[in-house]
Amino acid sequence: MKFKFNSRTRIKMPVAKLNELHELFPEHKCFYEFRTSFQDEAGLVMTSISNTYSRKGIYYFKVVDKNKYFLAKIKYGI
Repeated sequence: MKFKFNSRTRIKMPVAKLNELHELFPEHKCFYEFRTSFQDEAGLVMTSISNTYSRKGIYYFKVVDKNKYFLAKIKYGI
């Protein structure tokens, strides 16, 4: 099945949402470990961060593999 998806768009994900997902998966001890495994599983690459030291910060991701992204969208509720 083919999906129509513009791969140039970036995905915005708040730090709070990633922290919620991190709490659901206790096998990852630190947040950095979780973020890298989440990126690999979801087919994403982190491009930038805004407000790094704030809980209201936002991570920006670029979609590398659109099939993995759509599966992760269903699994994680992104």
